Amino acid sequence: MPVSRRLGILAAAAVGLLALTGTDVLGGFTGTVVDPGNTMGSGSLVLSDAIGGQTCTSSGTAVSSDGATCPASPYGSALGDTATTTVSSVGSVAPTAAALAPTESCGVQELADSSPAASDTALAMGGTTYQAPGPMGGAAVSFNGTNGWGETLESFYDPTTYSITAWFNAPAGSATGGVIMGFTNAQYDTGQSMWDRILWMDPAGRLEFGTWTGNGPTTITSPGAYNDGTWHEVVVTMSDPGGKGRKGGKGGMKMYVDGAQVAASPNTTSQDYTGYWHLGWAPMASSWSTAGSVIARDPFWTGSLADLAVFPSALTPSQVTTLWGQTAQTAYAAALTADGPTAQWDLQDTGSTLYSGPIADVAGSTTYVDASGHGNTGTGEGGVTAGAAGPLGGRAASFDGATGTVQTTTQYPGPQSFSIAAWFQTTTSGSIISFTNQQANAGQTDWDRQVWIDPQGHVVFGVYPGHVEELQSPGSYADGAWHFVVAEVSPAGMELYVDGALVADNPGVTSAQVFDGYWHLGWSNAQTGWTDPPSNDYFTGSLAQVAIEPSALDQAQVTALYGAGTVTSYANAVVSDGATSYWPLTDDNAAACGDVGLTVQATHGATTTCLYPVASGACPAVSAAYLFGGLTFGVPLPPPGTRPTTLAITTGSGNLPGDAVGLHLAMGLALSGSNGPWTATLAHGDGYVVLR
Repeated sequence: MPVSRRLGILAAAAVGLLALTGTDVLGGFTGTVVDPGNTMGSGSLVLSDAIGGQTCTSSGTAVSSDGATCPASPYGSALGDTATTTVSSVGSVAPTAAALAPTESCGVQELADSSPAASDTALAMGGTTYQAPGPMGGAAVSFNGTNGWGETLESFYDPTTYSITAWFNAPAGSATGGVIMGFTNAQYDTGQSMWDRILWMDPAGRLEFGTWTGNGPTTITSPGAYNDGTWHEVVVTMSDPGGKGRKGGKGGMKMYVDGAQVAASPNTTSQDYTGYWHLGWAPMASSWSTAGSVIARDPFWTGSLADLAVFPSALTPSQVTTLWGQTAQTAYAAALTADGPTAQWDLQDTGSTLYSGPIADVAGSTTYVDASGHGNTGTGEGGVTAGAAGPLGGRAASFDGATGTVQTTTQYPGPQSFSIAAWFQTTTSGSIISFTNQQANAGQTDWDRQVWIDPQGHVVFGVYPGHVEELQSPGSYADGAWHFVVAEVSPAGMELYVDGALVADNPGVTSAQVFDGYWHLGWSNAQTGWTDPPSNDYFTGSLAQVAIEPSALDQAQVTALYGAGTVTSYANAVVSDGATSYWPLTDDNAAACGDVGLTVQATHGATTTCLYPVASGACPAVSAAYLFGGLTFGVPLPPPGTRPTTLAITTGSGNLPGDAVGLHLAMGLALSGSNGPWTATLAHGDGYVVLR
């Protein structure tokens, strides 16, 4: 079934004077206006972004809106939603083509575990929203009460002495009830046969905490109601100092609200099983009803939650008082950490940090997207692993130095003027990239356009215009740190940059070997026939943000790439420079992402045209046949003075395994357009879609 998200589109217009380069941030989007050749003295490119009915505009270096602050992400993800944005064509400077690409390749969003172990990541599922207003000046995650919850990934065996803490905010007067947190024997929200250790709000607004004793439930209930639309803190503890059989000794169940104890029970028993914690959900069966207690019938939480944690001990009254006394979210989170939790979900997440581990019923993928919009997808072979920490605050792919490589699927003529840009991290010799006449790593008869690390740690760039030509950096870069290399050939010669600086050049080399071929990341044939070969054809370490540009980048462009600072800024620059291939290598959980399709539709007056996939009339329903991963399309321009063209971008998902339904996939996108020397880009780095 289709699911949509909202996406802003750039527009261009000739009005007033232009500051030649400007970067502005507002409401979750970044707009960049550039004239790299400095060939026009006046004019302006305008970026327009419609979010929630408001329009934010960037003109030169000034940012304005229609009188209100543009809302931040996340964008709409309701079933069947389609967002439209106006593309203006006022004046003579207007985009005639646009390219759409991921700014950070698709991945699964997480709710981070900030405990010392940091091992029990939760995944945002269904109707959850990041960055809701939170307590103590912080943020929170809101849950829609219908299908939103957090699914934790680490199992625990039979916690017997423990504490649960949470801040919660339930709508004023709400009678829906709902679970703040619970423990069950199944990871997903179906298939449970055992559940207890549940903290919930009943329809009257009272807090309840229940465990299963073997003979039935035991619950404690707050005398007061807290469904008042304000933030409250709850702490529940269970202690069993009696040890064997959980029968004797002092202890039991206690509940504290806003620093004060409000309920207690001598019960020291919880059900014995291995299970998972859930945020904002747990099963609530009628058998849990007890005398004097009204059970919540809806298992999903309605409202917002923040600063949830689980401890392997019963917090003392003094510890509870200390927590309640904190007035800033950061101080509260630090106090939680100091008490030694086994898991801690501060829920300050923005959705920009993605989970890189396995997901139930979702198989791994070897597909690495070409984010340039030219469809040159890479296929992982052997020991390549997604999700490593990368440069620019992003992620990377790690290569094992023995079998790992990414080879492209499209054969095309070897470029004569080109630039190779890549981030690399290694401590040994190996190959970063190469171009050969065979897709597999065997049977090559032609190979050049290669970048590798030699045994002394130097960066080497080689081409073969009928004879071996190499450039070598004077410095060594096999030091385990992230470095940025740009290697290029053009009529101006052969050049090698490392970390933004030109380190070697040869003006006499203006071409490479002529043959059709494939790019290989993490492998080359440089051990055969080259002057200063690597000690290993394979790469050992991590690679990220690899791009092929169709011309030589100048010093200013290299400097801009190296100094981009963020993955989004880097992607904007790569797309603006006209990349013919761009592999971010950040494709975590790409199997789920591979089920996402995308269409782009233009409307002018009564005329509708499907731009992607190309078709006359309206676009077909979104399906996995139109895979997300970058595209290029023409933007039809209306006659001057007539109604502007609008673009509608819609995403949808194909057939998914049950446990993938509800996952949030980050789908940060960048769109760029150009006219003559002018280029403009608009990036959304924190949007998402919900799989259904």
